[in-house]
Amino acid sequence: MKQSISKHHVEELVSAISTLHDVIIKESGGENGIRDEGGLYNSCYKILSFSKKDSKNSFLT
Repeated sequence: MKQSISKHHVEELVSAISTLHDVIIKESGGENGIRDEGGLYNSCYKILSFSKKDSKNSFLT
């Protein structure tokens, strides 16, 4: 049975990346905020889906 990625896990990864982005911008300069939040969410979902599908080759395991 195929397991789906939970919305909670995707949102946690989005939050972590957004926080990291803010720290980088604060230290190095640039524009605040994520320009494409939907794209970030989609990318996080794809990363987690790949990680679950191919866990031996995933950097997240």
